[in-house]
Amino acid sequence: MPTGCYIYRTAESNFKPKQSRKYGKTSLEWLEWLSHSQNICIKHQFNGKEQRIGHRHLPVDGWCAETKTIYKFTGVFHGCPCQGAHQHRQREVDGDLCRPPKDTTYLKHYGEVIEMWECQWLNMRTSPDIKHFLDSKFPNCNPKWEMTQQQVLKNIVDGNLFGIVECDISVPDHLRTYFAEMQPIFKNANISRDDIGEFMYSYAIKHDILKQPRRSLIGSFTGNSTSNSTFKMVPETRTGRLSRLPNYRVRSQSVFRIFCRHRLGCTPRR
Repeated sequence: MPTGCYIYRTAESNFKPKQSRKYGKTSLEWLEWLSHSQNICIKHQFNGKEQRIGHRHLPVDGWCAETKTIYKFTGVFHGCPCQGAHQHRQREVDGDLCRPPKDTTYLKHYGEVIEMWECQWLNMRTSPDIKHFLDSKFPNCNPKWEMTQQQVLKNIVDGNLFGIVECDISVPDHLRTYFAEMQPIFKNANISRDDIGEFMYSYAIKHDILKQPRRSLIGSFTGNSTSNSTFKMVPETRTGRLSRLPNYRVRSQSVFRIFCRHRLGCTPRR
């Protein structure tokens, strides 16, 4: 399932992509590169939550418990020394750079502090090794265009989508006889006495059970939002991709939301 910085699209916005998090992606790139290149585990907000340090419970961008190392990523809006930053308040910036950062001084009491300026990382990430890693780790192309529902469905069928799809789904009419013994769509639904067969209805009356609807896991030919049983397609454990529709002989009717990390094969709508 997609974690970290993923893209979500909704039918209400014509499947225009939106980032799950507005800020923090650049720091995530740096932390993931450090984890990969140094073979260490760094805890951060995208793989759990930020570690809080000391009696002040100060949140930090990254924390390695094994090495007791604190990772601090400082953006350009925090007095970055790069040329041209904050020209409109240069005196305030110069003053900030002359004073020892209080937070960094505090954090050094609890472990080694490694700090990275955003401008430095943006220069580093142009390295071929880092660029190759980031392209494979974060395959999002960050598209700006909208998609049609048919384009979304095609990406599902082609196996190009890694994530979750919330949709209505059903078994085609001509295959319902084939699946009569065992319906292929499993969902949670509210079941009352009116929904069960004659034998179980008599059993429920005799034993005074199921007087109120009970939420149960059932097999069905359909899964739709009107019955409060919206179907969610999840990746296969082995391949990491969404289960393909033809393999289950079902069809998607309406897609409501998708949460994905994989590059979608589509072209901008004109």
